[in-house]
Amino acid sequence: MRHADRGITDPVKIEAILRKCELLHLAMTGPEGPYALTVNFGVRGGKLYFHSATTGKKTAMIEADPRIAFCAHTDYEPVRSEEKACKWSAKYHSVAGQGLARFLTDPQEKLAAFKVIMAHHTDLDLPFEPKTLDRTVVVEITPAQITGMRKGYEE
Repeated sequence: MRHADRGITDPVKIEAILRKCELLHLAMTGPEGPYALTVNFGVRGGKLYFHSATTGKKTAMIEADPRIAFCAHTDYEPVRSEEKACKWSAKYHSVAGQGLARFLTDPQEKLAAFKVIMAHHTDLDLPFEPKTLDRTVVVEITPAQITGMRKGYEE
């Protein structure tokens, strides 16, 4: 990291940033080359979770190569300058990393991960229909490397 003073390595602080983020951006690679997309997600205990259809490009790419990169940001605020275009900047908190993705197959594990994803977005305790669990895959990302970054905010 070029600006080490902006770096965040404390796992508790990193998870706190992720809890404030609304979306997770994923990057994968496959036979056709790189692929990036945005997903809803949840985080608990240093692991990230998202769901997907049982078939499709994302699922096929993870099956072929479980290595995945991710990033998310929150608290974004542009900092504008009237002087020069290159003087513009932004304030933000972000997290980026890479790790291994795995499909959760145990029904209880899947349900628990679904609840983590839902809890990330709402306080409502909504029921899950069994057929939804059957036709959806839940993916757990275990980060091998993860860092946080802040710019324009005090610790």
